[in-house]
Amino acid sequence: MDKESCFEIIREHLEAKQFIIDNKREISYGIQFEIIHELERGIFRIYEGKKGIRLDSSQIRHAGLRESIERIIKSTMAGKSNIIGATDVGLGNDRINKPLMAAKEAESVINVVQDPKQIIGIDESGKGDYFGPLVIAGVYTDEKTGPQLKHAGVADSKKITDNRIRELAMFIKDTCPYDIVVIENERYNDLYSAIKNLNRLLAWGHARVIENLLERVHCEHALSDQFGRPELIQKAL
Repeated sequence: MDKESCFEIIREHLEAKQFIIDNKREISYGIQFEIIHELERGIFRIYEGKKGIRLDSSQIRHAGLRESIERIIKSTMAGKSNIIGATDVGLGNDRINKPLMAAKEAESVINVVQDPKQIIGIDESGKGDYFGPLVIAGVYTDEKTGPQLKHAGVADSKKITDNRIRELAMFIKDTCPYDIVVIENERYNDLYSAIKNLNRLLAWGHARVIENLLERVHCEHALSDQFGRPELIQKAL
């Protein structure tokens, strides 16, 4: 099954349940489209790679909508070949890397793909602030340091107090290779005047962090929050 065939199957079954499919478009390695039901909507993605089709509902923020969609898709995909559950339909922290379907349903159908053990994670802060710099940071983790960060309590910053964040920041710096690009106000204004697009400026900063880290470590995977089209970072690298 390819991504287009998968999309058509999902579209047909969701529309039969009174869901609306809209705004379909190509993204890097896949398809993205919007699913609308009553007053709720969310983004669903289908990725196609060498190991098969990967389904991603992590951009559907409304839990009830996401669960309804996952339930329909799990039933729809039962018995279909080459569907993998890496990001797994549903990305709550307690659901990462679970198979798309229960093993007894999916025997020989689902190949669970683990997240990369070696990865560079990048994010930014300050892009919406009037005062202070734009800061872009990246951290490299591997088989050893990833579990150490998790054990120490590293998680979504919104779920951690400021004091604990400061403590964890020091732990991360002591544990992992990292890089920080700080763009002060005057430099930001200069770059924005030259680039004339915030997303391209962010892509430049993210690429700079990745390249700085790759001078120190070998890593084939990098993960960034999507602030624009994925090709922006790829072109900036």
